Amino acid sequence: MKKIIVLTAASIFICAGFYLFAQQRNNNADIIKTLQSLSDYPLLDEMDCSQVATEIEQQAWDSYLKRDFKDAIEKRFNADYSDPDDDELQALYFELQEKTNLHAEIVGGGNVRINISRLLDAIDEPPAFLKLEWW
Repeated sequence: MKKIIVLTAASIFICAGFYLFAQQRNNNADIIKTLQSLSDYPLLDEMDCSQVATEIEQQAWDSYLKRDFKDAIEKRFNADYSDPDDDELQALYFELQEKTNLHAEIVGGGNVRINISRLLDAIDEPPAFLKLEWW
């Protein structure tokens, strides 16, 4: 099981499978050396960290970000309703992240936050899946 340690003062997080780490390092000198190396670069494994961060963001998307993002789009464009395909909505979310260089941030407790209104500032015209009110 992966463990996430959040270092709030440095605004970084460390992803480590400590149980596996301890099994792979069978002597105290290796463990001490590895732990001391964390003071130079506080990350044991880039791939593990990236994978855990992606999983956390996907869980947040499924749990609340998708709904919040869809609601914010509807509100921004005064839409009656929308019925986007999940993949279409998530593709727009990622496209806007790249366009604005604004990405989700993992905060304490594994929660994810992102400024959705700043993402939506990058939309030039209403997405095709919106059902707009007639004026």
